[in-house]
Amino acid sequence: SPELASKALGLLDRDVRGVLLDDGLERGIVATEFIIQLMRVREIFDRKCDIRQLGLNLQIVDDVLDWEDDTSKGDQNCLTNIKLREEYLRRLPDDFGDATLQDLFPYGIILNYAVRHARHKAGKMLTAPEKYFP
Repeated sequence: SPELASKALGLLDRDVRGVLLDDGLERGIVATEFIIQLMRVREIFDRKCDIRQLGLNLQIVDDVLDWEDDTSKGDQNCLTNIKLREEYLRRLPDDFGDATLQDLFPYGIILNYAVRHARHKAGKMLTAPEKYFP
C-alpha cells in the first residue's frame, strides 16, 4: 500500500540520517506492520494485540539477540540507552510469556524459539549486566 511504502521510505531516510525514533525501536513497528499487511492478517492481529507494541517488542527481541554484533559494528540498538535498558529487557518476560507467544504465533515455531532465546538472554543481561555492558 502507498501508506506502508511511505512509512518504509520515511524509516529508511531517518535511519540514513541517524535519527530513528524510540531508540530505533520504530524499525520493529514498521517491519511488523509491513509483514502483517503483506500476509493479510491485520484484522487477526488487531483483535489479539496492539500492533505498535508488538513491533516495539519484536525489535527489542532483535536488539537483544544482536547486541554484541550491533555494538561491534556501531549499529543502532535500543540497549545502548542506559536509562531505558532495564525497562526494555524487562518487557520480554513481561510481554512475551509462553501463553502470549502461543496466542500470537501458534504456528511460529522459529519465531517462538527466537523470542524465548531473547527472553533467556535478557534475563542473563539483567542479572549479570557487567558481562554484557562494560
